[in-house]
Amino acid sequence: MPDFLNPINWLLTIVTFVIDLIGSILITLAGSIVSYVFSFQSFIEVPIVQIGWQISRDLANMVFILIMLLIAFGTVLRLEQYSVKKLIPKLVVAALLINFSLIICGAVIDFGNSLAKFFVSGGQPGESVDIAAGIMGAMRAGAIAQLRNTTAIDSPISTILMVSAGQLIMYIIIAFTLLALAGVMISRIIQLWILIIFAPFAWVASALPGKGSGYSKEWWSKFFNLAVIFPVSISFF
Repeated sequence: MPDFLNPINWLLTIVTFVIDLIGSILITLAGSIVSYVFSFQSFIEVPIVQIGWQISRDLANMVFILIMLLIAFGTVLRLEQYSVKKLIPKLVVAALLINFSLIICGAVIDFGNSLAKFFVSGGQPGESVDIAAGIMGAMRAGAIAQLRNTTAIDSPISTILMVSAGQLIMYIIIAFTLLALAGVMISRIIQLWILIIFAPFAWVASALPGKGSGYSKEWWSKFFNLAVIFPVSISFF
């Protein structure tokens, strides 16, 4: 019997088309969400971030008055850790950088995003990568797809359906994985917004002795991990 008249061959063709269509829709939607979130750039331009940062900056500048009083008392009481020589240089640097903290945060985030895009694009500047297309291509060349494509037309229907169902399950798993990844990346964006809003206080804390500098280091560690390390790590997904 010619292949085009074989009902099993027709069944295999229809099942292949339906599964590829479902998989393509699922992964295209999930991949599009990941691509959008991955390319998101509105970190310091968001109104709530700018308003929140301005409030924090104004409050931080007011804190400097309290710090100056602290320095005065420390000098009078001859407390070494609150002396003018130790605190004034840090205070001057912090006072200058507070007003530029929003721009500094934006520059660090842009640096991390640029590195991530560099790795995702394979080192080709300005070239975008279609995550969904890449995954679909990998799936069609994968072991399950090869097994399904090489399944003989005289194989039992149950075997054909089982192999095809296996690929459909893989499509669903990958789609949910991509959505979970998008959720993690959205969480990163929200955390960066919060860190940017409170950035002025991190600079103030860096000028304080004792636990103050520890808070500043903790803020920088969290910010750097989210702004640079995280996007670069995600790019190897």
